[in-house]
Amino acid sequence: MASLSKKNHNPEEYLLDTLNNLDIGFVKVSNNGIILNHNLTFNKIFGYDPEKNLIGTKILDYWLNSEEWNKLREVLYKNGIVKKLVVPAKKVDGKKIFLELNFKLNQNSKGVIISSEGTFTDVTVRIETEQKLKESKHALGKRVKELNCLYEISKLVENPVISIGNIINGTLNLIPPAWQFPSVTCARIIYDGLESKTLNFNVTEWKLDFQIQISDKVLKIEVVYLKNKPFLREEYDLLRDIGTKLKDFIERKEADKVLEEKDHLARIFMENISGFVVLLRPSTREIIAMNKYAEDMGGIPGLTCYGTIGQSKTPCPWCLAPKLWKTREAQHLVVDALDVIWDTYWDPISDDLYLHYGFDVTEQAQREKNLKELSQIKSQFLRRASHELKTPLVSIKGFTDLLLELKTEEFEIKALSVAQEIKDGCLRLENLVNDIIYTSKLEDSQIQLSKSLENLSELIKSAVNTLKGFSQARKQKILFELPQEMFTMVDKEGIHEVLTNLISNAIKYTPKNGSIKLKAKTNEGYFVIMIEDNGIGFTPEEEKKIFTQFGKIERYGQGFDVVSEGSGLGLYITKKILTHHKGSIWLESEGRNKGTTFFFSLPIIKE
Repeated sequence: MASLSKKNHNPEEYLLDTLNNLDIGFVKVSNNGIILNHNLTFNKIFGYDPEKNLIGTKILDYWLNSEEWNKLREVLYKNGIVKKLVVPAKKVDGKKIFLELNFKLNQNSKGVIISSEGTFTDVTVRIETEQKLKESKHALGKRVKELNCLYEISKLVENPVISIGNIINGTLNLIPPAWQFPSVTCARIIYDGLESKTLNFNVTEWKLDFQIQISDKVLKIEVVYLKNKPFLREEYDLLRDIGTKLKDFIERKEADKVLEEKDHLARIFMENISGFVVLLRPSTREIIAMNKYAEDMGGIPGLTCYGTIGQSKTPCPWCLAPKLWKTREAQHLVVDALDVIWDTYWDPISDDLYLHYGFDVTEQAQREKNLKELSQIKSQFLRRASHELKTPLVSIKGFTDLLLELKTEEFEIKALSVAQEIKDGCLRLENLVNDIIYTSKLEDSQIQLSKSLENLSELIKSAVNTLKGFSQARKQKILFELPQEMFTMVDKEGIHEVLTNLISNAIKYTPKNGSIKLKAKTNEGYFVIMIEDNGIGFTPEEEKKIFTQFGKIERYGQGFDVVSEGSGLGLYITKKILTHHKGSIWLESEGRNKGTTFFFSLPIIKE
């Protein structure tokens, strides 16, 4: 049997692992009667090939008649559990069998009843034996002792609280009277390495024994005569039947233990969840059940939600979900109620039963509000600072251009170099200012996309031509693996900005004489563009912040001659533009000095 970790395990997987090794069936059924899961013993009991997957079939296909199934459902939904219910069923060949069921309702982590599941054993032999016992009471005559032994064992196992140890000891007491010579009969039962025996037990050469495997454990029964006496054939059969009954009982006990552990875990989860969970009747708003969190809020089963944990004597906003009442569709809302901001959910379970649960997100909402306000202040500051910088920059750049054009002959070489550096610095600062202003507009959604049907292959080649001088100066090869046509609706200028940002980065961070590959493919309604270089690559930590605002990373590779200039806004702007196009961007790199491939996707829209 698979071991169960106390810290972390999946109860259902553990249950299946356990039951697949037992002659006990398991089935999980949806609320509308469809099989969601089953074990191999299910196939065996109903006569199906072990390899046949019966998931998705109707549970009624295996029931003898729908009335029996409806009776089970009625009891199950009333009590939440059904134990040791014997029902008629039918095998794949139509043969009638009897099953003993233990069924329970299942709830998900939110308390919603989503299915039912249970274990069952084929008790056809037992039922038919009991029926034959009743029908043939007078004819059995001499075998009444054996039948009485089996009957008394059956009565023992019907006790829902009896332990495995007690059922073994009780069986030991029933064995000697069922044999021909009770006064010289003794018995021993060994299970899972533990030995139980009658007080007079002694090992002799006159012995019957029966052994049966129960999962990874062995059950062995020995009946010994203390004197030389013969055993009857019927006593061999009786010993086998006793072993079979004990096996059935032990398997049920083990399965019940797994189910109880699963129930216990579910109760622990419900009681420790950091939010309220309430089961309500929508026609009256009556609380049917709830967890401790809801109880601490004032909820009382049997009373209305609005009369106990609501805001008034009429249905309050957080349990009045109009969409749910009208359409029976699940709903999710963030609601301000009882001076708390709640992240709340409504899920219908049946026509007059639904689950309402929620979590206190007041602190999170306040943090998000504060962050939004800070972001707005930051954007306003950057816009204002950028505009303030732009005016003197225009003057400095203009006068520098004038000096260089009109006074070149009067300047010494050193002075001319200084003037040129001033001009270059102005250009870099002007680009930074323009990037900051453009970023602020993107954040405030001030940029309106002007989409048209464009061929991405042509846009890629155009961007490469724009940067041709840069790549030639670094003696790099740019290779294309592009389809001739990739038409989709895009903002031409915006995507040109994306392409030039990514390709220029590849040129900057690829060493001289390196190569850059531009590829494209389609994937589930998207064009995916790839820019692959053999440059200095990224570390995992660098990958986390490369698309953030001012996320410039100073990267230097061993023996790499790279260009590291930039504002740190290029990839942030690129991601924003792609987001406005409902696309995405990501990268893959095996690490420093191992190159990088940037990917970005755009939806294929032709009209």
